[in-house]
Formats: sequence, C-alpha cells, structure tokens
Amino acid sequence: MDTVNIKAAIEAMLFAKGEPLSADEMAAALEISREETIKKITELIDDYTSEDRGINIVQINGCYELATKKEFYTVLASLVSRDNNYQFTEAMLETLSIIAYRQPVTRSQVEDIRGVGCSGQISRLVEYGLIYESDRLNAPGRPFLFSTTDEFLRLFNLRSLEDLPEISEDLLGQMKLELESETPEKETGEEENNDGTAGEIKVEDEVNTDEE
Repeated sequence: MDTVNIKAAIEAMLFAKGEPLSADEMAAALEISREETIKKITELIDDYTSEDRGINIVQINGCYELATKKEFYTVLASLVSRDNNYQFTEAMLETLSIIAYRQPVTRSQVEDIRGVGCSGQISRLVEYGLIYESDRLNAPGRPFLFSTTDEFLRLFNLRSLEDLPEISEDLLGQMKLELESETPEKETGEEENNDGTAGEIKVEDEVNTDEE
C-alpha cells in the first residue's frame, strides 16, 4: 500500500471496529511492521489535530479508536437520546474515585474508606461497565476485587490510569492506611443506601474525590 492508502486503511479499520484496536492488530491486517503502523497512526492524529475535523484518534491503554472532539459534544447531544447517559450521585462518584485510585479493591475496603455501605453504588458502576470483578482477594471468603475498565478511561478522556488527576495527600494517605490493613470481607447487616440521595450529576472532566 502507498502512504495515503495505509492511513486510509487505518481510518477505515478504526471506524468499522468501533472499539479500541492495538497497533499489532492493525499491523497484522496491513501486513506491515508495528513501527510503520504507529508512524501512520501518529500522522493521522496530526492530520485530525491540524485540520477542521469533528473527530480524532484517542489512545486508551495502548490501543487506538476514533472519537468525536469535545467541542462538538453539545451539538451531538441534540441529535441523540439522553436516556443512555451516565447519571451519577455524589456517592457513586466517590465510590468510583476510590476504586480508580486504589484498585484493585474489595467492596469492604471501599466501605472502610467511605465509612458507609456502597453495594448499591458498585452494582450500578458494574452495570455501567465502568468497573468489573478483576480478581479475588486471598482472604477468608475470597471477596471480589474491583478495577476500572477501558470504558472508564474513555468516559473521563484518559489514555491510562497514569493520567488520573492528582488528589490530596491526606486522602491518599487515608486510603493507603485502610487498604494496608487488608480487612477481610465481613458480614454486614442492612447497608445504608446512598443511591439517589444527592441528585443526578453530569460527568465533569475530573472525578470528585471529596469526602461526604
């Protein structure tokens, strides 16, 4: 393939796939080296950045996908249904923040940090596809460990977890102390349900990590 066709083929693959593709996958399909593929992807990213285009290529955990540019979100919102938008309570955002910064963690460990039950929030975040059961803790009861997904990175416009914004040292220290105790999953009674108590909140650029 010549230079133009390789870039066009990469664009076509990203569009057709509709989800992140690795450079290795694209290189295999194009029958060229990984280095050459990354070079063409970089050129495409520069093209989208310099031209008056409504889309760009974003990198998520080392993979690439097509995405609309932020400045056109308002325009797009008028064309699509809002029914499937993520809607968060303060409790859900706080739970998601703890998991994002201290993953993998158990539900019990998140509750130790928050000081209240969060099974409802975790269930909703799993339903949204923002977290998943990544493993089990080697402790009595073998509780599930939760981690964030690529959808979480995509939603908050992050290339990887290293792009998470910094949070206060006090809060990080509190999380570290709680998790180092490695409290096993404990039997709990009826948990406090925080869903809906703080109203609906739209996603912002940063996750709210303030304590309730």
